[in-house]
Amino acid sequence: MNSKRKIRGRVILKAYGASGVELLSQDISFESFYDGENPVIDRDEYRKQMNIRKVVGEVYDLRGVIVQLFVNEYGEFGEFVKGTSTFEDGTIQERRPANHSES
Repeated sequence: MNSKRKIRGRVILKAYGASGVELLSQDISFESFYDGENPVIDRDEYRKQMNIRKVVGEVYDLRGVIVQLFVNEYGEFGEFVKGTSTFEDGTIQERRPANHSES
C-alpha cells in the first residue's frame, strides 16, 4: 500500500541561494500562489534580503497532477532574470523581463 498522500490543488515552492543551497520550502494553495501576495514569487526586496537566486515550483491541480513545473532565476537585487515553465502537455515556455534585450 502506498502511504504517500496525493498533493491536490497545491503549489510546492523551493527557493535556493546563490550557492545552490535550499533556503526554504513552501506548500501553498493555488489561491496563495496566484493572489500576488507570496513574497518568494512576488517581492524583489524579500528575495534580495533572503539572497534567493532560484525558485523551483510544482503546480498540482485538483486531480493531483503536476500541470506546471517552473524554474525562475533572480539577480542579486531580487529581480527576475529568466524563467522556464513546462506544462502538462509538454509545452515549454521561456520568459524574460519585458525590458530585456538580447545582445
